[in-house]
Amino acid sequence: MDKNTLLAVVLSGAIMVGWYALFPPPDPPPREVVNTVDLATDPNVTSSRTESAVTKYADSSFSTTSTLASIAEVDSSLPSKEIIIETDNYRLVLDTRGGIGKSLQLKHYKHTKPRLTLSTWFPFLTTFIGPDYRDEVTEDNRVQMFGNHLEEVPAFSQEFKNDTRTSAAFRNAVFASSAENLVLEDGEGSATLTLTSPIVNGLQMIKIFEVTPDSYILNYRVQLINRSNEVRALEVLYFFGEQRLSDSNGGMQQVSHEGPVFFFDESLQTESTDNIENELPVTQMKWLGVEDQYFISAAVPMTPVRNGFFRAGAYLTEPQPNVQGERMLSPYFGVALPPTNLQPNLLVESDFKMYYGPKEDQELLKFGHSLVVSHDMTLEILAAPLLDLLRWIYGYVGNYGVAIIILTIIVRLVLFPLTYKGM
Repeated sequence: MDKNTLLAVVLSGAIMVGWYALFPPPDPPPREVVNTVDLATDPNVTSSRTESAVTKYADSSFSTTSTLASIAEVDSSLPSKEIIIETDNYRLVLDTRGGIGKSLQLKHYKHTKPRLTLSTWFPFLTTFIGPDYRDEVTEDNRVQMFGNHLEEVPAFSQEFKNDTRTSAAFRNAVFASSAENLVLEDGEGSATLTLTSPIVNGLQMIKIFEVTPDSYILNYRVQLINRSNEVRALEVLYFFGEQRLSDSNGGMQQVSHEGPVFFFDESLQTESTDNIENELPVTQMKWLGVEDQYFISAAVPMTPVRNGFFRAGAYLTEPQPNVQGERMLSPYFGVALPPTNLQPNLLVESDFKMYYGPKEDQELLKFGHSLVVSHDMTLEILAAPLLDLLRWIYGYVGNYGVAIIILTIIVRLVLFPLTYKGM
């Protein structure tokens, strides 16, 4: 190498060293899939995170030397009790044994229908013959979105695949609640209720329910913490509830779909409960749930899941006079998380946005995520304006039966020229 070449190499090296000294490259961006916190060393972990590690669900290969000897187990000897979350729209009852949902009643919808009287048709007669008979919306006749008629898979329960021991232990564990009850009045902001399990087989589970008073939306977060000193291989399934019992108990022919429904590839997909064998998995769905003509229960995974799924369970209908109960199938739904190796002192967190309520367009639009397409109508270009007109009439008469009769008369009058010509 000649003198000039050697000098050029030295100068080039000096320039590169000087450049990186003056303008060092930025640090590589953090991984978005996994975010971990070691609660033994990080002083910024707050009580809102239950002083636990944080990681999104992914296959982890992290190591830690921290010990958990200072972590006290939650007292599992506490007697179980019911915790009520109540808003202007619904009343959710949770059971601290298992941290499950026992019932969810819609406060503005009822099963029974009012009986028509002359006061219904002619309100000005109320003064003379009294008011018409109207059933009040009580706890006995409120619409029940889930009521544990499938007791083996209650809402907000979980299953550890290939680990029946841990599944049964969490199902029987008594969770500690952050509040006795949670009641929100209209106009208040959102509020949170937390259920914390004891340490079960080296694992601890925290269930966080966030509610708002002006919608049927329920934000549901589950944190599963490895409190042991060993790596835990986990496959977890979360359940969100079964389809509500039909008002007619199967005695009336349904005119719309009832059963599993999900949104996939920008279109609404429905399944028949009778076609479910063991388990029906669905992947890459935007949301999934169970529906009937007027109500829907749905979930949107806000964190990665392996797939959603539907299953069907059997139950007996209520016996009637001289008629025995009938064995029926009811679908329920949930999600399966990706398999993971959960390291000691870390947790896996799953977020879900839930909807338990009516197929009212205004409420479905509040939820977003294209849930409004679940309000599927035949010939929507005609049905939608007629439905708006029906609701407008109902606003005046206060009875859907009367509103439908008035709407029928209006349609007949509009179509009378064509009908007359046809005759």
